[in-house]
Parts: sequence; structure tokens; C-alpha cells
Amino acid sequence: MGFSGAYFAGTLLSFYHSSLPGSPAPVYRDVNLSSLIPQPLVADANGQFGTIYLDASLVYGAVLYAQNSTTLIYQEDPVPESLGGGSNVANYLYPSLAIAQAAVIPGGTPWLELMGYTTPGDGGGGLYHPAAAGAGPGKFQSADGQWWILDVSRGMWIEQFGGKADCPAPTWAYTSPAYTATWPNPGGLTDNSAALLAAMQMGTGRPPGATNGTGPMLPIQFANQDSTHGYYFASTIVPPRSVWLKGNSGAGAEYAGIGTFFQFPPNTVGIRLYNGASTLTPFPGQTPGDSVFEGLQILGGGGNDRTAHGFWHTCPVKGKNIEVAQFAGDNYHNVGNGSAAHSDPTFGNTSGSYIENLTCLDAGNWNEFIQGSDVSASTFINERNYRSRLGGLFDGAPFANTHVGWQCNSHGNGTVGACQSGGRAYALRDPTPGIGSSTAPGSNNAIWYDMGALASPNSEYPAYNSGNTYEMSLPAYLTGLGTTLQGYNENFYLPVYAKGGAMVLNGTIQTTNDTPIVYADASVGAVLSNTSLGTLAKFSPDDPTVGANRTFSMGLNSSPGTIALHGRANERGGQYYQYDYTTGGHGIRYGLGGEGSGQPFVYFISTYDTDETFGRVDPLRFAFQPLWLIMNDRTGNYGRGRLLSSTVAAPTGEAAQGEVSFKQAPADGGIAGWICTVGSATTPTWSPFGIVGAIQGVAQANSTAAVLADLVTDFNALLAKLRTAKLIAT
Repeated sequence: MGFSGAYFAGTLLSFYHSSLPGSPAPVYRDVNLSSLIPQPLVADANGQFGTIYLDASLVYGAVLYAQNSTTLIYQEDPVPESLGGGSNVANYLYPSLAIAQAAVIPGGTPWLELMGYTTPGDGGGGLYHPAAAGAGPGKFQSADGQWWILDVSRGMWIEQFGGKADCPAPTWAYTSPAYTATWPNPGGLTDNSAALLAAMQMGTGRPPGATNGTGPMLPIQFANQDSTHGYYFASTIVPPRSVWLKGNSGAGAEYAGIGTFFQFPPNTVGIRLYNGASTLTPFPGQTPGDSVFEGLQILGGGGNDRTAHGFWHTCPVKGKNIEVAQFAGDNYHNVGNGSAAHSDPTFGNTSGSYIENLTCLDAGNWNEFIQGSDVSASTFINERNYRSRLGGLFDGAPFANTHVGWQCNSHGNGTVGACQSGGRAYALRDPTPGIGSSTAPGSNNAIWYDMGALASPNSEYPAYNSGNTYEMSLPAYLTGLGTTLQGYNENFYLPVYAKGGAMVLNGTIQTTNDTPIVYADASVGAVLSNTSLGTLAKFSPDDPTVGANRTFSMGLNSSPGTIALHGRANERGGQYYQYDYTTGGHGIRYGLGGEGSGQPFVYFISTYDTDETFGRVDPLRFAFQPLWLIMNDRTGNYGRGRLLSSTVAAPTGEAAQGEVSFKQAPADGGIAGWICTVGSATTPTWSPFGIVGAIQGVAQANSTAAVLADLVTDFNALLAKLRTAKLIAT
């Protein structure tokens, strides 16, 4: 303590609990008692320890000692004698692991405490108890031959196993040039690989190589609170069993050096969790399934190895507040094929995973990639995708993954999956390797999707070249039956491609330019709701000639763009609905034969904000315009009263007796239309009907006849005119 009464910087403070002899008491950073603080606590430059929260259910004792850890400054009872109560507490304190290993510790010593792993206050201190002979994680042997094991009752930190956060926060950019740049390793960094492996083995209570074991799954924490430095790993982290890694990063940190981060070298997989039955795991028979990852930033070193993924698992996991960035492959890579060989890297089953607040940035391939026969029924809450070489989300699960709060913004190099050919723009939507180069645009719409006319190639749609390597590059690609995507998408000129049945696309999907929203599958039940689509957006089948029994539903509060929303009706013959914002009116159309088939629409209904005037000056809302209208009789039987309209002549083609065609441009004094008097498949008889305006025949002059014969002639002329005007029978 200085002359001012404040403690010196580096003064150390530990807490103990009287009812737990041999075990120190936990202290916390937060009022919810969820974030443990490694002990001993270290006073800052002002001699202060910061805010500390204690568990009100415990009775605490405190020990305060100088930085050299041999001078006792203050001891607050109750500290039991078994912990070295009284002034002899200093006899049980050692500045570092090396000093404790070199010490001859008196027999019968009930406990000892390291003030640090390498130096006092480095976060690697901890309480140790006597242990059975034999090496193992969290154990050491003192010079007198006694073995000691770490007490993890108040938490466990990687620093207690030799870990050190000395890697500076990244300042480089992987997105340039073309996702091939590499992280500039400053050198001289601590490799935390062995320390974390030891912590993971200790945390599960299972020694290396064991197929079974006992012990709690304890959170492995990271003492570093300096957001400018993180933990360097020279090799991939491979958890041996179920583990719990808990950092202090919040949601959406966006790798700005905020919180706990791991840094990996270029072209290196970050975290890899194998299925326990895989022959690839270095721990055969063990499984890391249901591991928990919380508050971590997992940062890659870039490069060009597209198999160097960031967070790669083939077993189910739980995660919260996870950020993965700058890996040469996929940032998040979730694969599982239970039917594959155990030596296959995709072997496994990830179904039932749950990840909340996942942020992925700057991926060499996809920000999120999910694929395999056993990767379904998982839940993702609040996903953020920013920049990538290929796309935001690839979900190839067979069914029922849920993405709620998904956001995708500006994937970086979409031109690898887009081109221009023959004056039209195309987007590749088949992930099969090499298929874009071997298939000419325009020859197969299921491979190269026709985006519409394009006057000339540009930076977004370069000219097609079969010698180029094309890869599917989309904001989102969804295939699973019952998959749900609720979220926000912006700044893309390529489509969100959803091809699974019974899918739900809900939320704002904001797109730019001529981006379509595409739905295509032979299944039924797609739902699009509460959605705002940008200019020229559409929701359509990929190939209108394939399959039937397709349906979609567009919910309320949806605002499509300038082109159309298309879907398939659950009927035979390729019928489809179209929610249409085309030139000529906003409304709903029902058509036959699929988009572009040349078949007419069956009906059109104008919407509230329609532009369709139907020949009027002002738009006419909620109007119903059928192609044909057949009237029934009162008994419900189908009648022959088809109503239609024609231009200047009676309709051609088949007609049934009683059908009526109104003239589209009637004039005063002309006829109202035509009615079929003799039905025929080829030559029906149509007769004009109805006089527009006053019912008048041709004018007849006053008679000047002087004799009866002339009067008869004038009268017969009048009768002829009345018959011509069809005012009297012939």
C-alpha cells in the first residue's frame, strides 16, 4: 500500500469460502453472476480492482497480498485453518508454475495457490490440491515428488494451462485481392493449441484416449479482457469430447477486436468437430457432440485453399454470439452424411444444432454452408452475412432447418456465377462443380437461370466463356422441405433460389435491379409473406414444363416489385398463379402452361394500388377480368351463356348457341354485339343484336301518293325498313 492509502498496481486479491475447505469462492463481473473472474484479481495502475459481484448465498473471506505473492497484506476471516488461516497463508502461495514445480513443499500441505502461470496476475493462477501420482491435464509435480491437480470449482481458464493472448487484433482485408490475400503473421506469438487441448481434456473430466469418463462439462474461459489482443492457434482446434468454450464477445462484433478472438494462420481450418464414429478424429470413439461455443470470434488467415473452413462440424453443436471471418473456405461449414464411409470428411449427423447470433464475414466460399443427408431440423437465430466470394447462405438440408432473423449484405464476387450470352443475363443456380462451363446459357434454365434481356455485358454479367470456371454465387440457396427463412436481403443482382416444398419465406427480401426471388420444385406449399421485393422481383418456377402439383401462397402485407410473383397451382396441366406488377397494372393473374408458354391468362384481378385502367382514365381497383365467363342456370347446371368481347367482327372458331360477344368499341346507332344462333365447332352462326342509342330505322319520307297503288308501294318500303332494323319479323 502506498503513502496515499491506495494499493500498488499489481496487488493481488483472492476470495475463499468458509464452508468449502480447500476451495476458493467464485467472483463475477456481472450482477447476473454469469461471467466469472479469474483469480487472483490484479489491481490496475490506480490500485483498483474494478467492480466485483459476489454470490449472496456464500460466506466469503478475502486474502490480499503484494505482487511478489510472498507478502501478506490483509486477511479477512473466516478463512479456515485448512486453507492456512492466520499469518501462515503466505506459506501456500507460489508466484508461478515453474516456482511451484521447483519447490519442496512440506508434507501434509492441504493446498497451494499459484498466483499466475508464468508471472503473478497473468490469469493463469489457481488453487491446487494433492492428487494421485501420474501426469494429466491440469496436474504438475513439485520437487518433493507430490502431484497436484487444479481445482476448477471457481472456473477454468486457458491461461491456467499456459495459454496467452498476445496476438494483435487484425487490421488486414481478405476481400482484396479476390479472396486470395493472407494474414500477415507478426511472428513471436504464443501457440495456444496445446494449452486449449489440455483445458478441453480437463474440462470434460476425461483423460486423453478414454472412450468413457466422468466429470462435468465446465466452461473453458479466457482471462484476457484486452480487446486489442487475442489467442493465436497454429493448428486446427479439434475438441476431444463435448466441450464448452466461453468467451466474452457480444452479438455481431464484426471482428473489430471486440471481445475474445482466435486467430488462425492462412489456409488452416479453425475449429473442427468430428462425429465420434469417424476414423478421422485423433480421439477414436470420442464425440464432441453437443459442444457449446459462446462469445467467440474465430478469425482465419485467408489464402486460397477452399477447404480451409472456419467453424466445421459433423456433429450437433450449440452456439451463441459466434463470429467467423476471413477463412479461405466457408466460414461456417455444417455437413453430415450418416450413410457415408467413416473415413469420409462429410460423415456425421448435425441435426438438432442450435446457433444464436451467428455473424459471418469475408469468406473465400460461402459464409454459411449446410449440406448432407443428416443436417436437418436445426435452428439458427439472428444470422448476419457480410461479403463473400460466392454467397451468403447455402442450405442443402433435406428438410426443416429454420433461419430466423437472417441478413445478407453484399457478397463480394458474384460474377463467378453470372454471365451474359446472346443479349440476355444468366445466373448459375446448380452447385455441381464444372456444370457452368459445360452447359451453354440458354440451353437449360435449371442450370443457367435466364434473368432477362441485357443490352451488353457489364461488370455484373461478363460475357460467357466456356473456358472460365463458374461457381454458383447467390445470396441464399435453399432446398429443404419445410425450410423457413425469415430475414432481410439487400444489394444483390442475383436471385435467392428456394427450391424446397412447403417452404416459408417471411420478412423483407429487398433486392436491386432485376433480381428475382425464385421458387422451383415439384412439391407443394411454399409460402411467401410479409415481404417487400425490389424492382423487377419475382417468385417463379424454374421450369414450367416439369411436374404438377405445385402451389404457393403469398401472404398479406407483401409488396412485390415491377415484374411478377409466380407460383404453381395444385392442379394438373401446369397451371400457375402470378402476382403481377407488370406494366399495365398491379394485380393477380392465373394462367396456363407456365410462364413464357404463350398460353393466355385465365383471369386478372386488379389490386388496391393497381395501375390498370381497363380503358378508363383512372385506375379501377378490385376489378375481375376473366378470359371466358360461363353463366350457370339457377339449378347450378353449367349453361351455354359464355360472355366475351370482340373488336370489329363476330368471333371466329367454335361457339355454342347462346354465347354472346359484346363489341369492344360500340358506336351510337351501331349494334351492341353478336349472339350465336347456331352452334358449330367450325362455322357457328353469329347474328348482330342490340341497337346502341335511340331505336330507329332508316328514315322514310312522307307519302305523296295520289292513287292507292302508290300508297301501297310507300307502305311496303316502310315495312322493309322496319324488317331491316329488325323491329318487325320477316
